Amino acid sequence: MNLDPRFFHGRADPALSTEPGELPTHPIPLDEPTRPGPQPLRPPSCAALREALRDEPSGEAAAPHLGQALLRAGMIDAATLQRALAMQARSGPHRTLGRILVDLGALSELRLRMAMAEWQGVRVVDPQSLLPEADVLALLPRAVAERDGVLPLLVDGDTLTVLVADPGTMRCSTSCASRRSGASGR
Repeated sequence: MNLDPRFFHGRADPALSTEPGELPTHPIPLDEPTRPGPQPLRPPSCAALREALRDEPSGEAAAPHLGQALLRAGMIDAATLQRALAMQARSGPHRTLGRILVDLGALSELRLRMAMAEWQGVRVVDPQSLLPEADVLALLPRAVAERDGVLPLLVDGDTLTVLVADPGTMRCSTSCASRRSGASGR
């Protein structure tokens, strides 16, 4: 299962076929090495992911605004932020700051999504090497997992860790997992 957000939300090229047999099935790399900003975790196993999540520093307080988070991460400069904010303040249909920055070419769609996830406290994980623990898969009904685009990966103490294609659209509540396992969601 490809959990890269571009797979689900990329712009469709009308020249490309939409036949299921002709759609890409290979993972889309999460690297854009020429740009600063958040990097995905690349654990070789669920056990390694568990340790990586435990060892992560709590970090500084999150920036109150996306623009400030992008500045702190070195993904944009102050002049670019001011230009985008001025464009956002103009009359007309509202556009989000992130959309404006992508349209200006200051960020790619992928880097924006990664930065927004980190800003919201959600770690970006490259799932290529991860195999969910069998007993963990049973904690979330398959229909719910497919509907909400989540994949249960591991339980660590009372925390259920799931992969989510797009955290902004996740509908499954923490209580869904808690009822079944006594675990809270991460």
